[in-house]
Amino acid sequence: ALSVVVLAVTRDLPSAAWGPAAVTGLVHVPYTACLAWAYDRGDFSVAYPIARGSGAVLSALGGVVLLDDSLGVWSAIAIATVAAGMALLAFGAHRPQIALALVVGLTIGIYTVNDSHAVREYGATYAFAVFALIGASTTILGVATRRARPMIATMRAGWRRYALTGAMVAASYFLVLVA
Repeated sequence: ALSVVVLAVTRDLPSAAWGPAAVTGLVHVPYTACLAWAYDRGDFSVAYPIARGSGAVLSALGGVVLLDDSLGVWSAIAIATVAAGMALLAFGAHRPQIALALVVGLTIGIYTVNDSHAVREYGATYAFAVFALIGASTTILGVATRRARPMIATMRAGWRRYALTGAMVAASYFLVLVA
């Protein structure tokens, strides 16, 4: 059913839009793996804000450098504040966890700048191509790491919850790209 929705929504999407969507799909492989490893190797309250904060900082800087975005004074202050907060969180934390969280931040920066450019170029329906290819790449990662059986069992047991969560994640990212 989801495939039908994606195909219906993306039927007018130019074929060139699938290239950037594939980049985002592929970048979600190290994103997913490193995020899980960062959570396994330390405190969630350290890994999550460093991953998200560094992703936001890199996205903003990537937008300036690659997309000709501009930053005002308040944006620069916000970036400096986020960077200072991440530095405070990193103080005394396990270095492997910090490194993994920063890799996650790098992947967030890459896919956010990539998707920001693509949605400006191809329109908001681009987001549906992204959702389809992220789903495909993370499923392939699960199969490649021999997690197919647990994935199937989990989906059978909680498919309603996962469908609702997936729809909410897709809607929120769609709104972020449109904004």
